Amino acid sequence: MRTFDLLSRIKTYSNHSWQQYLLDTALAATSVLLLTYIISVFHLYPRIPNISIVYLLIVLPLASTRGRYASILASLIAFFSFDFFIIPPLFTFVIYRVEEWIALFVFLATAIFTGQLAATLRRIAEEATRHEHETAILYQLVRITNNEDQLDEQLHALTLTVVDVFSRWGVSDCAILQAESTHSAHVLASALQSPEKLLLSRDELAAATWVTEHRSNLELVNDVWISLTGKTLRIGVGAS
Repeated sequence: MRTFDLLSRIKTYSNHSWQQYLLDTALAATSVLLLTYIISVFHLYPRIPNISIVYLLIVLPLASTRGRYASILASLIAFFSFDFFIIPPLFTFVIYRVEEWIALFVFLATAIFTGQLAATLRRIAEEATRHEHETAILYQLVRITNNEDQLDEQLHALTLTVVDVFSRWGVSDCAILQAESTHSAHVLASALQSPEKLLLSRDELAAATWVTEHRSNLELVNDVWISLTGKTLRIGVGAS
């Protein structure tokens, strides 16, 4: 096994997709409405005046596991469902007693605040984990390049590291090229493909030539970017 195979496996950090938002919405709505049903069936209100605080048992786990959107949505659904299904008169959003309005808005503010706090702590923990992961990757890169005598092994390790570190921004592949002439370039290393099998399209080759001539960076369609360092071209391909 070659030493660059010791690099950590690529982890993709993607932004929220519509499927994730749909799942967060379903989880928030289902869990809150189920708890509202339990409160209504067992007539826990007004026997327990501050029973609305139990919704925090839903808001906090959602904030810790799913994020800010799910926790805020759960807080709002809890606010309106408690008013609509629990507080008399039922099945309306009318509240006659001022103290019930105050209690309901205090609950909403508390739920949103605690949800935001839990979501922030979750994000901080994720950032710390990511930085630790990236630091470990860079340490492995330095160790591997120092132990490798072959240039192609070092360059391959470098491309793997670039993809691993920047995968959270959508980078899924990286190649290092060396311009040989105005209309040709030699693939020195590639993260996920064999350099011999990596074929550049005419547009990619033209872009690489432009970068070489102008000594500047260039961003193409489909999240493809090309940069120049000295006489070495680097191509990164983002996730489609």
